[in-house]
Amino acid sequence: MLYNNILLNGNHFIIRTIKLKNKETVTISTTDLDASLFDDNGQYISDYARHIDELIFYFVNENDIELPEKILSEIVYQEALS
Repeated sequence: MLYNNILLNGNHFIIRTIKLKNKETVTISTTDLDASLFDDNGQYISDYARHIDELIFYFVNENDIELPEKILSEIVYQEALS
């Protein structure tokens, strides 16, 4: 598992690389980051925000981002791929 941070509009957001049960490696982040990528009209706030969104496979709740990889990968697999 690999943790990193993204800085957007002065805020740091956790991103994390995990391996799903199908052996695919994906990058995930939090729904807080997802919400920060868009303005009130649902448009990207910048080209950088669009780029970030294209890098992130799935967004999880803030409380879930630090779960053990096995549990988190199951959540992401079930919610995103089932």
